[in-house]
Amino acid sequence: MSENEKFFIVAIGASAGGLKAIEELFSSLPANTGMAFIVIQHLSPDYKSLMVELLSKKTQMKVVRAENEMTIKQNYVYLIPPKMNMTIYHNQLMLFEQNHQHGLNLPIDIFFKSLAKDAGEMAVGVVLSGTGSDGTSGLKDIKENGGLVIVQEPETAQFDGMPRSAINSELVDFVLPPNAIAEKLNSYANGLSFGLEEKSKLFTSKQDGILRIFSIIRDTHKIDYSNYKISTMVRRIERRMYLNQINDLQDYIKYLDGNAREVSTLSRDLLIGVTSFFRDEEAFTILQKDIIPQLIQKNLKKEIRIWVAGCSTGEEAYSIAILCYEFLEKIGSKISIKIFATDVDQEAIIKASNGLFVDSIVNEIDENRIGKYFIKHDVGFKISRKIREMVVFAKHNLIKDPPFPNIDFITCRNLLIYLQPSLQNKVFDFFNFSLNEGGYLFLGSSESIGDYTEYFDTINHKWKIYKSKGKPSIIDLHKLNIPLQTNKVGLSDRPRRNNNLNHHDEERILNRFLESAYGRFLPLTILINEHSEILHIIGDASKFLKFPTGKLTNNITKLIIKDLEVPISTAIQKLFIKAEEIIYNNIKIKAGNNIETYSLKFILVEGKKHQEQLGAIFFEKFAETKEEENLNVLDNLDIGEQALQRISDLEQELQFTKENLQATIEELETSNEELQAANEELLASNEELQSTNEELQSVNEELHTVNSEHQTKILELTELNNDIENLINGLQLAVVFFDDNLELRKFTPKAQEILKINENDLGKSFEDILHRWEKPNLCGLIEQVQFTGEILTKEFSFNSHYYIVSVRPYLISKDSQSGVIVTLVEITELHGIEDRFLKNEKWLLQTSELAKIGGWEIDLKNQSLFWTNAVYDIFELKKELKINLENSLKYFVNSDKQTIESAFSDCMNAGKDFDLNVKILSAKEVEKHIRVIGKADKNEEKVNRVYGVIQDISELVNFKKQIADAEIYATQISDIIKEESNNLDEKFKQRIRSINSKSERRKKK
Repeated sequence: MSENEKFFIVAIGASAGGLKAIEELFSSLPANTGMAFIVIQHLSPDYKSLMVELLSKKTQMKVVRAENEMTIKQNYVYLIPPKMNMTIYHNQLMLFEQNHQHGLNLPIDIFFKSLAKDAGEMAVGVVLSGTGSDGTSGLKDIKENGGLVIVQEPETAQFDGMPRSAINSELVDFVLPPNAIAEKLNSYANGLSFGLEEKSKLFTSKQDGILRIFSIIRDTHKIDYSNYKISTMVRRIERRMYLNQINDLQDYIKYLDGNAREVSTLSRDLLIGVTSFFRDEEAFTILQKDIIPQLIQKNLKKEIRIWVAGCSTGEEAYSIAILCYEFLEKIGSKISIKIFATDVDQEAIIKASNGLFVDSIVNEIDENRIGKYFIKHDVGFKISRKIREMVVFAKHNLIKDPPFPNIDFITCRNLLIYLQPSLQNKVFDFFNFSLNEGGYLFLGSSESIGDYTEYFDTINHKWKIYKSKGKPSIIDLHKLNIPLQTNKVGLSDRPRRNNNLNHHDEERILNRFLESAYGRFLPLTILINEHSEILHIIGDASKFLKFPTGKLTNNITKLIIKDLEVPISTAIQKLFIKAEEIIYNNIKIKAGNNIETYSLKFILVEGKKHQEQLGAIFFEKFAETKEEENLNVLDNLDIGEQALQRISDLEQELQFTKENLQATIEELETSNEELQAANEELLASNEELQSTNEELQSVNEELHTVNSEHQTKILELTELNNDIENLINGLQLAVVFFDDNLELRKFTPKAQEILKINENDLGKSFEDILHRWEKPNLCGLIEQVQFTGEILTKEFSFNSHYYIVSVRPYLISKDSQSGVIVTLVEITELHGIEDRFLKNEKWLLQTSELAKIGGWEIDLKNQSLFWTNAVYDIFELKKELKINLENSLKYFVNSDKQTIESAFSDCMNAGKDFDLNVKILSAKEVEKHIRVIGKADKNEEKVNRVYGVIQDISELVNFKKQIADAEIYATQISDIIKEESNNLDEKFKQRIRSINSKSERRKKK
């Protein structure tokens, strides 16, 4: 997916009680967020999920069940199928079957982790209602890769286990109710007014503002980020601005000044202590097979000291402790292994010390180790006591606090990548000082030792495992977090001439000189202040200094070996009180089977005006002596008789105390062995119960999800059933349901009224119900539908009423039926209307035949012409002949053809009605007189329909002609008679007048 095609991918994890939250969230989301949504639930493998149907009703986005290798799209919702886990790779969903053989299946964590890798800062993780801690581990990965983390407000969740577990990780950006989560997602999708790349360019040009932010954090949280890589820090600051919808850097600085909570959140984001057990499996396999065995076998006679720098919440420290414990168990050794796990984040140290981890660690640790080194708790797994006792957790600033001496193995992974090169060099100086010769250094896969190849050999280049060459280095006091103003002391702070060397180059030159001088001109030298705090070490002091457990200190009296405690403490007091040089000769120290003799020289180092006094201790070695020789530790050291007596008394008292303590310890050990045996039995039983409880909890979550879906579906079905019943009753439909055995199962009130049935008839055969009907073949119709699955409809009469009876199969799926449905629609009134209509139609037909009149209509779309049968008779054409307007015009005589054609055209185009008497020549070449009447239906001056009648008026025309001819003949007769009447006598004239009068009356009629 290219940069331009990137869009946010929102993964929503939910378990028990999550359906309601999911529905509420999607109901509040618009359909065009531009995001893609993937919903991960704990689904039962034994029940069909209804989520697609249920969720589709809550959102206008397309909701689909995920399929393997399905490419995700914006504004789509994808649902995980039952029995499957899901990941994402290159924007495609990958499905694989769940495997419950390795313990709990955590589908939400699995998908969150893959989404973090695939989408990076475009990933959004949302955790909703559910029990357990699924999702918490995956949220860490999303956060580490720059994504957004949102959790449902526990008070609004039906089950708050998953939300609270996520919140306790302190990696959550927002805690909101579901509807507010939708609003936040929508605003997050819209983003700010410019892109991340543009902001980065803007920020790097405003480093003063960034340094001001670092200053605010340093003042409140005592952590200085000014020497961290600015680009990394800027991205984290950008993200907080993005989430708070702030565009301008200065506005964000003002926001920080008045918001302590945001300062704490930003500080946590800058630290981002994300880790896991056995992270990078291949690297830890190398530690298990090669590094740890060599380390332990080389040091079987002494305590092994391991330093985990930047330990975060302790997963890596415990992982190394487990590897060490397993190898010790394998070879049957009980040597002491002390692991110092340090981090600058006090809250992370507290969590690590508690040793309590979420359930998702089952995805990081195999089942055997889980059972052996962890104890199941209500909220996760707690590290076992035998592993916890191997690790000492302490807050420690790797950059400023003193390093641990005499270390055999240092692991510092994925911390150096955040530091600037100069700061990295200081850290490597510390590591080289801390490591014994042959000690191992384990870095992150993206880190390296840089220019420090003269101090380390490479053991594994891929996984960045190195081995110390044992070459001594010098620790500069400027690299230590000294509470006094020691930064005013030392060569590096003296006034310098103007030259081209920077501070780091001067330190490197000074270190090279002192390393060359040490051994040839200078003995081992330790520089201290009057508070007995070590400021500078020249040479290898590992055999004289030790790091006790507990709070870190740089006080030499706490760090010096026991043989030198008295002379060192005494001499330092004299040195700063009397301000004179002190020398103790013949100080003997046990070194294995030999005795080494040293001369200790204490001198005062004067400073300039207003500078504190410092002291220097020189350790000069003399020839070795055997152990059998007298060990005069304090020869030439005058302590005083009273002090010596007091020491003797205290030693004797201590011996008595030790003897009593040993007796008590032996008694406790005996009791402890018995308790341990009983405890192991209880642990075994507890593990079995925990395993059973986990399985039951998983099943319970799945059943709760199924139950929630079913309850929602039941509500929908209840509403649907009510709707159908109200619809049937409102439409007054008579419906009868027969089951697979054709026995009465259900009926509507209207059917009860028609068939005269009641509740007592339920379960009776259809034959018993319908035997009252006058038409017994209805039973045969029902049997036919039951057998064939066809839908049959017939008309029946019953008790002088008429019904349309529809018999159809009762389908429970596309290819499966269970009984039949009989629907009765009364048509008695309709039947009467139909009878009257048929009678009227017959009468109208007879009338039109007698009157020789027929109807016509023109289809304006295709210019087709429709004639009734009477018109066909008038034109003496066969009724099967298809006629159109153009064909019909040829039957009109030439003298009338233009007239009738114009009349039709004006009627169709302009809506003008017409009434014409014209002549036609029928198909049998009989000339006929017809009357053609045309009408037009118009809607807003647009002609919609043209219709009319044609009447054969030939007989009428002929009759009128005969009358006209008779009248002419009568007129002629009358004229003749008038002419001859003058010649007749008066009596005859009177007779003629009488005839003429009658004739005139006829004309008037």
